[in-house]
Amino acid sequence: MHSTRRHPGLALLGVLLVNLHSDFRVSLAEHLLGAPPSPRWQDRATDLAVVILLQFKAFALFSLLFGAGFAVFGERAAARGASPPQFLARRFVVLFALGLCHLLLLWNGDILTLYAVCGLLLLPLRGLPAAALAATGAAVFVLPYAVPWGLGWPTEDTLRRLAAEAARVYTAGGVGDVVAFHWRETRLLILPLLVGVLPRTWGLMAIGAAAWKVGVFRNPGRHRRLLWVVALVGGGVGGGATLLSAFAVPTPLPPGLVDAISSAPLALGYAAGLLLILQSPAGTRVARLDVRSILGLWVFGLWLGLVGSSIGERKKCPATAPWTPCPRAPGRSECGDFPSSREAMMVEMLLVFVLGDKPSDAAVKEFESLRGEWSVVTAERNGKPENAPPTVLRFTDQMPKNAAKRCDVLAVTVDLSANPKRLIGIITGGEVKGDKWLAIYRVDGEKLTVCYEYGGKEHPTKFQTTDGDGRFVIHLERNKK
Repeated sequence: MHSTRRHPGLALLGVLLVNLHSDFRVSLAEHLLGAPPSPRWQDRATDLAVVILLQFKAFALFSLLFGAGFAVFGERAAARGASPPQFLARRFVVLFALGLCHLLLLWNGDILTLYAVCGLLLLPLRGLPAAALAATGAAVFVLPYAVPWGLGWPTEDTLRRLAAEAARVYTAGGVGDVVAFHWRETRLLILPLLVGVLPRTWGLMAIGAAAWKVGVFRNPGRHRRLLWVVALVGGGVGGGATLLSAFAVPTPLPPGLVDAISSAPLALGYAAGLLLILQSPAGTRVARLDVRSILGLWVFGLWLGLVGSSIGERKKCPATAPWTPCPRAPGRSECGDFPSSREAMMVEMLLVFVLGDKPSDAAVKEFESLRGEWSVVTAERNGKPENAPPTVLRFTDQMPKNAAKRCDVLAVTVDLSANPKRLIGIITGGEVKGDKWLAIYRVDGEKLTVCYEYGGKEHPTKFQTTDGDGRFVIHLERNKK
């Protein structure tokens, strides 16, 4: 039994690692859009290791073990003379209520609601023989690839809007703003995601319950041959599919199916391998370790790593978006001081209007139409869409005190006589101090379009880019206060 207790802890550790690496750092929409690769090989190696070893696999392993736990609690309820369906139904209803609170009020990356629904759907089949239950689980697992399933995945434009809004809300919004955003994001993204993965989750739970019924978890020593087959085949198939997916190798299979083939077999291989290891003398000693202690040590180490990283990176330019004045590039990573409040979530460009002592009424009116924060919704470079972290342009008339040290601050003047209207910006600090930012722009209500380039001699004339012209077009929306 001790090995059964260790599996969920290790699975949760894998889920925690994946979440810390991705969804706890950036919004889910931004994670799904994909961020540009880090310039540091250590970061790229970590990204690849998480994708190959843990991403989706830890979640699949936990689903498998949740199904085993479903069978365990049913047996224990029957041994006490209680009704297993009623006992389990009460637990799942409570779990569903807790999940809804977590989903809507704390963090919508919740899985409790999904697991509660899957558990309730599994109840009518708990009396099936193990073979029939496993076969049903496998059939439901592949169901989304055989018939249309789901609520409709959000478009890329919707994901970009959610990513930009998340960056704004999590950095500058209040509790009410965060809760309201959670509900909107849940409706547009989380609900379709949960419905989409429901068949796979339910299928793995059914397989886990079947594995408990035949005694794989209770008496792994009596099933060593089966465990070796599952470990080798699952590891080989899942590992191969994972490598194909991680390195984007073309295959005739749909990408979603490749991901499923990589996660489920490898999760089964992990479970079988852990059972075999925990039956060995060395595994028995490892099994005496408290998984909570391992988690505590790991989190402490992570905290130390983050503190060290933040100290080492404090004076480095966080502006990783290619359309900002100081993109990370070899020889140009040190761009002066930056405010730390936004480094983890978004990139900001500060455009300070230079109105002079006696500005014209037209210039003042134009500035007022631009004043405030605008979030980048879509971007284009070299005639193609550009993907990067959420970015905010903030128009103000107040020059920050540390402007001479910052390459994200531009002193801007406006040319209203030109058509389209022009902006001329001068970068105030960092290695690129003095570089020009030549832009044209148009305002359409709460939407702003800007086309520009750095270091150029002439303004753009159209809101479009071509291959190799060095220009950018960004489409923004005003952030509501």
